Amino acid sequence: MLMGAFTSYLTAVYLGNLWLGILVGILTGLLFGLIIAVFTVFLGYSQIVVGIGFNILGIGLSSFLFIKLITDVYGRVPSSGTIPPALFSVSPLTLLAIALVPVVWFLLFKTSFGLKIRAVGDNPEAADASGINVYKTRFPCVLLATAFAGLAGGSLSIGTTGLFTHGMTAARGFLAISVVILSNWSPAKALFGALLFGFIYSLQATFQSYGIPVPYQIMLTLPYVTAIIALFVASRRAKAPGALMTPYVKRK
Repeated sequence: MLMGAFTSYLTAVYLGNLWLGILVGILTGLLFGLIIAVFTVFLGYSQIVVGIGFNILGIGLSSFLFIKLITDVYGRVPSSGTIPPALFSVSPLTLLAIALVPVVWFLLFKTSFGLKIRAVGDNPEAADASGINVYKTRFPCVLLATAFAGLAGGSLSIGTTGLFTHGMTAARGFLAISVVILSNWSPAKALFGALLFGFIYSLQATFQSYGIPVPYQIMLTLPYVTAIIALFVASRRAKAPGALMTPYVKRK
C-alpha cells in the first residue's frame, strides 16, 4: 500500500497524469504480489515472516526513493494534484471501492472459482484431493490482494492528499486487516467496518472545524484504540479460514 502510494504520486508528478499514476500504483502492488506469491505459495515460506519483511522493505524503499527522486530533485514536495470528485462530490476511487464490494462477494460466493478459493483457504489438502490445484488458485488471489493494496495506496496519495510523505499510510493496512477480522471475512460486512473507521478518521477534522478542544494526538490514536477494542470483543466470534497463514506443501 505504501509503495503504491509512492509510485502513484511519483508517476503523477513526473508525467502529470493522475489516472496513469493509479495504474502504476496497481502495477506496483502486482509486482510485490508476484514476489510474495513465489515465496509464500510456491516455496512455502511463512506468510508472517515474508509479510513483515516486505512491510519493512516498503517503508524503507519508499522513503529512500522519495528522497532521491522527489526532495533531492525538486528541493520541496510538489503537489501532484488529486483526482477530481465525481458523483455527489465523492471521489471516483471511493465509488470504485464501493462498487468492488458486490463484485468480490459475487466472485467468492457465486462462482466456481470462488468455491475453489474458499476450499483452498479452509482445507487445501481436501481441495487438492478433489482435483483443485492449490497453487494455481492461491497465486492469483495474492496478486489480486496486492493489486487492491496498490490501488488503496494510490487513492490515498493522489486520490485524497495530492502529496506523499514518509510512512503516510500510518498503519492503515493493519486497520484493513482488523476490518476483515471484524467482518468475519465477509465483503459486505467489511464495507460497513471500513465506513466506521472512515467516520472515526473524519472526527478529527470535524472537531477542528467546530472548534471542539480535543487534542489532535488523541484523535489520531482513536481509530487504533477502536480497532483494539473491537477485535477484543469480536475475537471469540470471528471464524477464520482453516488454513489461514498456513503454507501448503503438496505431499508426494
